[in-house]
Amino acid sequence: MMKQNADAKLPKKKVLMKLRKPKITASIWSSGKIICTGATSEEDSKLGAQRLPWCLQRLGFKVKFTEFKVCTMPFEIRLPEFTKSNRPLASTKCTVYRHRY
Repeated sequence: MMKQNADAKLPKKKVLMKLRKPKITASIWSSGKIICTGATSEEDSKLGAQRLPWCLQRLGFKVKFTEFKVCTMPFEIRLPEFTKSNRPLASTKCTVYRHRY
């Protein structure tokens, strides 16, 4: 079942699956609930949510797309201002981790 774009998180009972077009990350829980994150628009999130059941069906699972809901944050986080006002607790330094597969 595991493809290159999926990663199992067994302690949390979920699978993370990434799509390239549209660029989203989906958390697939053992209950069947799927949460899509990372889309830049509502259209991209709906397209990604519709592509996920198709990908899972190709892997042999019986799934269907039943409900779609968009949840947005009521505010935005401006990272440069946030880090300036919350130093040394927050920083924008990137750390690169290399995974071995």
